Amino acid sequence: MDKQPQKLKIVRDAILEAHKFEESLLNNPQIRQLQEIGKRHLEALKQVKKLADPIIRNISQKSEQVSCITGTIPTIDRNVFYRRPVEYDILEELKEMNKSHKHTYPLQESGVVIIYDTKEGSLDRNLGGKYYSHALSENGKRKKLLDILLERKSYVQTKELEDLLSCPTSKAVAKIVQTFNDYAINNLRLDDNMKLIQGKKGSGYHINPKIRIEKA
Repeated sequence: MDKQPQKLKIVRDAILEAHKFEESLLNNPQIRQLQEIGKRHLEALKQVKKLADPIIRNISQKSEQVSCITGTIPTIDRNVFYRRPVEYDILEELKEMNKSHKHTYPLQESGVVIIYDTKEGSLDRNLGGKYYSHALSENGKRKKLLDILLERKSYVQTKELEDLLSCPTSKAVAKIVQTFNDYAINNLRLDDNMKLIQGKKGSGYHINPKIRIEKA
C-alpha cells in the first residue's frame, strides 16, 4: 500500500533536483555572458537579414514569374548559405534546455525543425551550424497556403484551397504545392524525397508530420 506514495515522492524529488540543476546552470555567470554575446550577434544577424530580405524577395518573385511562364524552376546555388555565430547555437541550446521539461514534441525520426519568421516572412533552418533561409512573398500564394495548413493542422480539401487561393483548377493548386516543395528542398536543404507539403487523393494537402514548423 505504501509503494505508490513512495514512487510519487521519488518522482517529485527527481523533478525538484532537475529544476535546481537547471536554475544553477542558467544563473552561471559564464552562461549569462554567452547569452549576452549570442543576443548581440543575433541582433547583428537580424540587421543583415533585414537588408538582404528585399533582394531575396525580389529574386523569389522573379523566379515565380519565370516558373509561371516556363513551367520550370530556376536553378538555385546549393552552396549559398548564411553562417551564424557559434554563440547563437549555444544560446539556442540553452533555450531548448530551459523548455525541455515543459514541452515534449512528438518528433519523427527525421527531427526536421523549421522556424517560420512571421515578421520577416521567411522559413529558416539551422543545419549543422549553417543557417538556411527561404523568403516568402508578403502576398504570395505560397505564404497563404502555408498559413492555411498551419492553422488547420490537418488535411485541407483541394477544392477548398482552390477558393482560398483563388486558383482556377486543382492543377493550379498542385503546381503551387510542387513549386513550394521544390524551393524548400533547395533552399532549406531538405532531403530530395521529403516534401514540406504532402498531398493525398480524396483528402487534399497538409504539412508533412515529420517536419515541425515553429512560428517566431
